[in-house]
Amino acid sequence: METFNVWLGMLVGSFFLTAMCMVMLGQPIRPISHLMKATTFWYLVTWIALAIVLALVDF
Repeated sequence: METFNVWLGMLVGSFFLTAMCMVMLGQPIRPISHLMKATTFWYLVTWIALAIVLALVDF
């Protein structure tokens, strides 16, 4: 259960971090739907890229 909480915290925290980065890079806050769409897109791109890299790296 503890591992689940760690992963959940990473997923939620990284979404908010992505939104903060988008705003700092000039993405307008209003309308909020545009910010959420852009944040969701880059959030998914980041996690998919991370999954690909981890799949290719031998531990």
